[in-house]
Amino acid sequence: MKTHFPRLNRLQFVPVLLFTFVLSMAARGQAPDVEETSEKSNAISLSVEATTQPGNFHTPLDSTPDPLGNFIYFVAIGKRGPGVFRVAAAANNPVVEIAAGYPLVAPTGIAFSSDGLTIYITDAQAWSDDGVSGQIFALPANGGTPLPLPGAAGTKPRNLDVVRENGRDVIYYSGQEPRRLRPAIFKLAINAPNTLRIVAQGAPLVAPDGIAVTRTGIVYVADRASAGYGRGNVFRLNGRSIRPITSAVQMGNPAGIALTLDDSTLLVSSHQRNGYDQVLVVDLRTLRTQVFTDVVGENLDAGGLHRAHDRDIYSWIDSTSGGQGTVYLVRPRP
Repeated sequence: MKTHFPRLNRLQFVPVLLFTFVLSMAARGQAPDVEETSEKSNAISLSVEATTQPGNFHTPLDSTPDPLGNFIYFVAIGKRGPGVFRVAAAANNPVVEIAAGYPLVAPTGIAFSSDGLTIYITDAQAWSDDGVSGQIFALPANGGTPLPLPGAAGTKPRNLDVVRENGRDVIYYSGQEPRRLRPAIFKLAINAPNTLRIVAQGAPLVAPDGIAVTRTGIVYVADRASAGYGRGNVFRLNGRSIRPITSAVQMGNPAGIALTLDDSTLLVSSHQRNGYDQVLVVDLRTLRTQVFTDVVGENLDAGGLHRAHDRDIYSWIDSTSGGQGTVYLVRPRP
């Protein structure tokens, strides 16, 4: 049976690149219009390297560095079906398969535990023993068999972030409330039974995807369809408050988002009005936004984005670069 993954949007990067950012001013009390900016700035410079050699995988979807940024792990399709793969966080390295095939069906999100020993994988199509679809799997970083986490079955997990709260790891993830089938954001304490909690559900959420959580528990969610007509918003969830912090924008798919290490800035995979890529950069204090389009803006298929727990080191996916897809290492230039 041929396995199909959701379509991803492509970011084509080159080694060592200075990104040009376009700055837009947000109206006070309103979300910034990120699609009509024209003022350019060279405020941020990033080094970007393709880490993967062509070989035993194709169509990567999402990736994450380990906590120190030494290796990147990603979900893709391999010779044995959908799986998890590893590559050194440096230029042009061979890819190692960590796990593949059953019980994975269509994994779309991946994140690391804070200690670097466990990988968590979302799979909205994987069936549980209770006959419901949607699982989060735990996989040892050195390989083995993915095991389902208790509590998440049937919630159609899409994407996730792992944070440390009260001395233990907690998973925040996007999915679907199983009784009323409403879009939802969940919180699940790892290795603690009966701890699944709904953080938010229903409107204004429509198709929540990428998720990033600050050290103080503020949740940011990229929703691919909340604005209608194929566009969405980034929402900030703080307690019972949920509000958009960006104007309508066409998101990547997956709609990758990541916080900088100091929680001051949010990076969002998205598109220009012409369909080409942009990456939206949101100042979380002022809600002013920047975009970069150099090289990125020449491409159409960008996807997942995550940061290492302990470093300002990121990984980004290009699902079709080179004909099979490429995993990139992204970090600030020295």
